[in-house]
Amino acid sequence: MSIKSTFLIFLLSLGLNGFSQVHIDTHRIGPFTVGKSLEDINEEAGTNISFSAEDNVKFDFSRKVVITGVEYRLVFQDYYNMNGTFMGKRLYSVSVSNDIFKTAEEIGVGSTREEIIAAYGNSDICIYSNWDETTGKRIPQKTSISVDYVDGNNPGGYLFELENNKVIEVMINASYQDETKG
Repeated sequence: MSIKSTFLIFLLSLGLNGFSQVHIDTHRIGPFTVGKSLEDINEEAGTNISFSAEDNVKFDFSRKVVITGVEYRLVFQDYYNMNGTFMGKRLYSVSVSNDIFKTAEEIGVGSTREEIIAAYGNSDICIYSNWDETTGKRIPQKTSISVDYVDGNNPGGYLFELENNKVIEVMINASYQDETKG
């Protein structure tokens, strides 16, 4: 059974059991695990993501994918091993704007800045205002909170995008530890 089928069954069972959230960790949101190859992502999630030569020229390595009604934003990057050998594209980050996804600390879309700080106060946190490239000014109502965090044995991090001090998007980023994987 593919991960897409498994995830659909999982979401349906959540609805039948009255649960309203899905766990996010520092390396996985829904059917997507950061660090996996493009080929593995396509096979496991049942997607057909590809990149053209023009995408490479534009450095456009992001795609939006909708699975079981949930939109995911995926960003891939070229991956090279320690010897400089190109290993293909790997999933670098995944983000969602759906409030069913929560971290183990119950942080997700709709959480407040204060809740994030309370949940991750002992972690490495960076809070910054977003920048408007057009005006050259900070956007005070939009902030980002970056959290470097270890979830079990999985180092990684969360990026929470906030508007008016409430989370509107949650992102996880890859932390490549094993350059021997292909």
